[in-house]
Amino acid sequence: MSIVLSLHTLWLYIGIQVNLNEISGNVIGIAVAIIGIALLFRIVITYSIMYIWEPKLNMHERFFVSLAWLPKATVQAALG
Repeated sequence: MSIVLSLHTLWLYIGIQVNLNEISGNVIGIAVAIIGIALLFRIVITYSIMYIWEPKLNMHERFFVSLAWLPKATVQAALG
């Protein structure tokens, strides 16, 4: 139970550090575009790697794996 409380506290402190009043609309648009392009790039690369390493998987399974691996680095990047 203390781990869950620690994680919630950590996310709270990360959220406190972000001041949305100091961020302009252009910066938010550029940030969303960069994140979208990076996520698309990650999906394509993961799909390609699964195509090479696991040729037995069909298209839907490879796409599922590429989507399942998305949140892994997102949390690590937020904490880094």
